[in-house]
Amino acid sequence: GQTAGQLASEQDFDIILMDIRMPEMDGLEATRRIRALPAPHGQIPILALTAYCFPDQIAQCREAGMDGHVAKPVDHAMLMQAVADALARCSQWSADAFRVEPVAETFAPPDRAEFDQVVTFAPR
Repeated sequence: GQTAGQLASEQDFDIILMDIRMPEMDGLEATRRIRALPAPHGQIPILALTAYCFPDQIAQCREAGMDGHVAKPVDHAMLMQAVADALARCSQWSADAFRVEPVAETFAPPDRAEFDQVVTFAPR
């Protein structure tokens, strides 16, 4: 969580996939801290990617400032759709900040190999 907040303040990301349960700082607090950053860093779309999937836990994610929720175990097509939806929402008000092309009305998720090539994982 601490690393996510630090990286979000220093680098440009198109989207952040945030786990909830992490050592030192959970994903809810990390999201709150990212949301407190000045634009555009504080406006990066953040998706919860977590095993916490009860309605009250999903509500906590939204209240912390997350833009969506994907439950573990992750279904690849569902993850791709959630990413596309989050980017489409942000592109309506800030596409230039994220260099995001508007998402087509019909979304066809890329295959897993393509996804793995474009995703950058933060070091632990």
